[in-house]
Amino acid sequence: MKKHIHAEAVASRSAVRTGREGSSLIELLTAVVIISIMAASIYVGGFAVLRQAQSVTIATAAHLYAKEGLEEMIAAGYDRLRGGEPVEQVIMANPETHHVDLVRMPSVIWHAPDGSTNSVPLANGYAEVIMRVSWQVPRTGHTGSTAISTLIF
Repeated sequence: MKKHIHAEAVASRSAVRTGREGSSLIELLTAVVIISIMAASIYVGGFAVLRQAQSVTIATAAHLYAKEGLEEMIAAGYDRLRGGEPVEQVIMANPETHHVDLVRMPSVIWHAPDGSTNSVPLANGYAEVIMRVSWQVPRTGHTGSTAISTLIF
């Protein structure tokens, strides 16, 4: 009797084992789909991080370029600005900013002692110098910009 029970137990174990030895096609396809979705998510996330890093690099270079232009205007001084020298737009093609052109556009607002503003130089008062830098954001068609300003007496 013992031999009969033992034979049935061995037969049932081997039947179960042979049914689970390999993977079915459905399991294999499910694993491939899950791995594909994970790989695509990692790729898209990595690309977004790369784009953000590029945008930060360009914005930092633009801010430094605006600051440089503002320092040039400060060095010129109020009397030179009042002398009517033209304030011009400067374009800088910078390979460090992923070959994005940075366009620097200074403007001067003249403030009178009474608080009014003019577009022409005044004999007394002060100048507000605004330095704007703009650029085309790569692969988007959008324009990025930054601006800084100071007062020159």
